Amino acid sequence: LNECRLIVDEKIEIEFNELSNKIKEKFSEIRVKIIGNCHDIEGVASNIYLDWIEEKLKEAYNSDLANGLGNLVARVAKLCETHNISYDSTTNGGNLWEDVEPITQDYKFNEALNQIWGAIKGIDAYINKEKPWEQETEKAKQTLSNILNGTSELGIDSLLNIAYCLQPFLPETAEKILKQFSGQIKAGPSLFPRIV
Repeated sequence: LNECRLIVDEKIEIEFNELSNKIKEKFSEIRVKIIGNCHDIEGVASNIYLDWIEEKLKEAYNSDLANGLGNLVARVAKLCETHNISYDSTTNGGNLWEDVEPITQDYKFNEALNQIWGAIKGIDAYINKEKPWEQETEKAKQTLSNILNGTSELGIDSLLNIAYCLQPFLPETAEKILKQFSGQIKAGPSLFPRIV
């Protein structure tokens, strides 16, 4: 792609024709921009060539990907490994995908990502509340089961459903998560190393 359009506050459209190899290397998998007042992006964020936006991209990457999704996956995988948990299930995205799919088909990617990130924050809040690292083994296994399977009773979605729903936006990451949580669960390398 040689061109990228950025919609700011859904009123101003800015076109960029330059490629930045530096940004492309760091953000090659980001398909939709989810930072600041920017609501939508057509194309791949790595095609943006502006120095002022690099800092915003770093902030979004570190907060939403490294500290958000990446940290959640790492925490859950490590706890599952500690408690020797295996998981043999497939997912079709469940209720989350039923909410996200029509929004995605209408090209409302920001709304779809807001739904997905809401589910991520829901699991994160549940983990922080339950503190499975402090629980007895059986209680910790139940907490982790709730995270892996989701539970409408507690208002949390399945981590695997989240990964499934991320496929249109972060296909490689989604595949890594689905593989990591299939069979004997082990902690793995960071999905999103922090950028300094």
